[in-house]
Amino acid sequence: PTLRKVADDRARQIREDDIHADIEKRLRKMGANKGAFAAIHVCPQTSSDVLDDQSVRLVILRPNETHRQVSKSDSAAVIRADDFLLNRGQQQRAYRNMLVFLAPDADRMDTLKPQLRQLLAWESIDKDQDALNLDKAQIRNTKDEIARYEQIVADQLRDAYQWLLVPRVDLEIDLNKITFDTERLLVDNDALSERVYQRMKQSEQLIDEYAPALLKIELDKLLWRDDDDLQIKKLWEFFSSYCYLPRLLNESVLLKTIRRGANSEDYFAYAAGKDGSRYLELTWKKPGVLVEKSGYIVKPDVARKQLLADLESGRLCGMGGGSGPFEDSDSSGYEVSAPVLTSSGMKTEASPEPSPKNRRFYFSKELDKVRINREVQGLVEEIIQHLTRVDDAAVTVTLEVDARSMTGFDHQTIRTVIENCRALGIRDFGVED
Repeated sequence: PTLRKVADDRARQIREDDIHADIEKRLRKMGANKGAFAAIHVCPQTSSDVLDDQSVRLVILRPNETHRQVSKSDSAAVIRADDFLLNRGQQQRAYRNMLVFLAPDADRMDTLKPQLRQLLAWESIDKDQDALNLDKAQIRNTKDEIARYEQIVADQLRDAYQWLLVPRVDLEIDLNKITFDTERLLVDNDALSERVYQRMKQSEQLIDEYAPALLKIELDKLLWRDDDDLQIKKLWEFFSSYCYLPRLLNESVLLKTIRRGANSEDYFAYAAGKDGSRYLELTWKKPGVLVEKSGYIVKPDVARKQLLADLESGRLCGMGGGSGPFEDSDSSGYEVSAPVLTSSGMKTEASPEPSPKNRRFYFSKELDKVRINREVQGLVEEIIQHLTRVDDAAVTVTLEVDARSMTGFDHQTIRTVIENCRALGIRDFGVED
């Protein structure tokens, strides 16, 4: 028999379990790069295999736990993800907002498996080349087929794992009902973790920089609605546990947000500790605050009341010694406006700043197609991000792509880019002869 017939016969004899085992082995190699995530759990057998802690983790589901675009809540992937999210073994999972899931597409898996069967069949022929009495030409042919199917399997496996499942709770509908936002990832050559991270960052499902104003909104909405303060350790537990809150990349993002917020009178104050009803080392509108998990964030009105009482009793600087958040300057050299005591409380006098005259900024840059991901990320982080932080700034970013090939793009490439355009909501695209 010809080698092709031998390969086809052997491919038909390969069990489904062997196919799944080989896919899982390949996924473990692909998941070795955890990227921005604290950990990646590849094809866990049970929910006990996924740790329950306060760090964002990516769970890559098994090959038979697939999802389809038409599926909503009844796909094998969603059912499995829901089990992992709610439980860890026999116990309820506490930190549910720290898990996100990556699932394979059912149709793409059906396309991948026959190719993988062929690869395993050719590998078995290579292993048995002496028993099959192969000549040099047949050995060369066998190795060429192995290399060809290796590339096909690698490409199709990467494309198959394209469904991102992100748990979410809608406060306006049901506080206790967790649903999954299902999004299709772009088809590219990045590591799985990087594809997930970039997609979640783009859609603000994973936040690596959080504004104090947004934190204040979440606090007032529910978290400290009936309290004067909240310990930061407890606040991070809330963000780790409840899927109606934003998903922060790590604890440092929250601490940085609090440090920035304590530098303004609009959001909250910070206290290193609490003794009964009195806050220790209470600081408000002071730059360079050292924020720790054991500390507290305090409502502005409550902080103002204690600081005003301290000012009247002479505890603060300028009223009999001591130090506090209203000094003329701090050890870092930041200038801080001095307070004025009035009958209605405390307000700050500050010299008016001149109105900026630079009303428009623009730039253009031709991107290196080899390093385009890194260059775009650099432009966003180093330029665009600073512009969007200005309150009244209207920032428009437009990307124009004009790709031409003298020989013409193959059908697979065109199908991939069109599918990705639709997934990204791009309306103006097309193909010309």
